[in-house]
Amino acid sequence: MASILRVDTLTDASSNNSVATSFVASGSDKFWANVVADGTSVSDSFNQGSFTDSGTGIGVCNFTSNMGNVNYVNKMGSTLYDYSAGNSVRLSQVTVQATGSCNIDAFYESASSEVAYEDRPKLVAIAGDLA
Repeated sequence: MASILRVDTLTDASSNNSVATSFVASGSDKFWANVVADGTSVSDSFNQGSFTDSGTGIGVCNFTSNMGNVNYVNKMGSTLYDYSAGNSVRLSQVTVQATGSCNIDAFYESASSEVAYEDRPKLVAIAGDLA
């Protein structure tokens, strides 16, 4: 027999601080992944179904549980890559947002164009509503 725990509010031991469970659920990331530097796999994740390496600096993160819509917020990082040697800031971005996946792109700006790279991990997190 399955048990159900129904809680509207979480309160600390002193009963001085409390928060609604809806706030906790709405404010939590629904997906995150740490794509390894060579871009071929994911070293750790949450709600990650699979990862597809689509080329240098390009990948597709497929979610285990779909997002409710494509209007979710993505958070990605950038790293400074040996700036003293004249190299650029490495950027990562989500280029396509779908309910079941997102495409990530890693690049840096050269003098004339964007250059794809795979020498740094790509970190992505998504906040929004699950389906």
